[in-house]
Amino acid sequence: MVVLLAACGGDMVTAPVDEAFTLRVGDVVSIDGTPLALKFVRVESDTRCPYGAPCPSAPSGNAATVFEAALSGERATFTLNTAGVKDTTIGDYRVELAALNPVPTLAAQISSKEYRASVIVSR
Repeated sequence: MVVLLAACGGDMVTAPVDEAFTLRVGDVVSIDGTPLALKFVRVESDTRCPYGAPCPSAPSGNAATVFEAALSGERATFTLNTAGVKDTTIGDYRVELAALNPVPTLAAQISSKEYRASVIVSR
């Protein structure tokens, strides 16, 4: 399964269970000691309030990130958000989006290669 995800492009990295790790768009991670592999596919949308913009005091907007998982020969695509649904379960594993950087600014649009997703996989 890891080979299938790696064939989709990106750099292969490994990450431990229960610790945050960071992925760039296109990166594939194999979770140490598990049959689980994840790929950060893309940021589908990013409507987060830009840094420096006059926004409400409550968090506003959302970034939707798309991941692909492979576990025991099964593949699944899922979306995690910076607001709302931030985690999902794949088999016996919980996959959580802990953060997405950079935060939008008024000065420039974020390109897909700049995004970094902080993810935690737990049992």
